[in-house]
Parts: sequence; structure tokens; C-alpha cells
Amino acid sequence: MPGLYRYFTTHAFTGEQPSTDLPLADVEFGPELNGPGRFTGTLSPRLPGLDMRQLDAGTVPLCAERADQLLWGGLLWHAEPDGDRYPIEAAGFSSYLGKRYDLHGNLAGRGPYPGTDPCRVIADVWAYCQSQPDGDLGVLLDQPPGGSPGRLGTTEQPYAIKEWETPTLANVVREAAGTDGGP
Repeated sequence: MPGLYRYFTTHAFTGEQPSTDLPLADVEFGPELNGPGRFTGTLSPRLPGLDMRQLDAGTVPLCAERADQLLWGGLLWHAEPDGDRYPIEAAGFSSYLGKRYDLHGNLAGRGPYPGTDPCRVIADVWAYCQSQPDGDLGVLLDQPPGGSPGRLGTTEQPYAIKEWETPTLANVVREAAGTDGGP
């Protein structure tokens, strides 16, 4: 029936689709498909056939569609019973970077960055993240034509990510995006 919403999950690392129509109520989400938006909802209290892989936090993308049009997509981060309710929370795909760290320094040799376009650093963050075991979410980036006018680091003082600081990858993206003239 047109106008009805459908919520489905896919396992990020296997591609398996454990739920093609997750029965959710009290759903709220923003209109941004690839943005940092948030999604909340509640599972029906009686789900005898519920496969817990449908709700594996951090590895299950959750999508919302209406009339076969994808409206929202992100990662499930919280799904635990609370009395007779089963609230779930998800956030946009970029939230994944807040849970991952640069454990090798300079994104495993991609840096340091002397006077580098911050868009390249952001692309390197995603490449590093997705090269890690169980890190590939299949995220693809569109780089702006010609890059951005901003520059990160200088020849004398390149932008470097120190391995002993182990920053979250989200912090590296925030720094790059906050550069004057950056994306």
C-alpha cells in the first residue's frame, strides 16, 4: 500500500538481509539520507521469531523507505529491551567514525599531510577505516571537482596524526572539515 513505511536491516559485513520489514512503532527520523541524522523507534513487544542478528549494534545498517523510495539510512547503535518495550536508536553512517580509531598513526602511512586538501584527508580517513578488519561499510565518497581551496598543514609543519594519541576518526574528519576554505 503506498504511503506505508518499511524498515529493513542488512548485515554490513556479510550483505545478508536479516529483516526485510522490521515492525517498528513510534518512529522518528530526519530527512537526510546521507547526513548525520538520528533514527529512533520501538519494536513490537511480541516478536517470537526475532533474530538478534537483526539488531547487532554497530554492524547493522537500518534503512527506511516509503513507496520504494529510500528516505533514511544509518547504523543501528542501540537495541536493548526496556521492560515491555524494545527501543532502538540509529545514527547516520558517519557515526561509525566516532567508534573507530587511528591505531597506526597517520592513517597507516597515508600522512603526514603537508599543505593537503582536507577533502583528501577525509577520503583517506574512510579508506583507512574501511581497510581495517570488519571496517568496510561500502561507503563511497564524492570528491568536489578540483577539491577545496583549504589546506591542512604546511611544508614546514605537516598535519600529522600521532599514533599514541589514537584519535577517533570522527575527530580527524572534524579537524579537516574545520579548516578555513575546507569542505
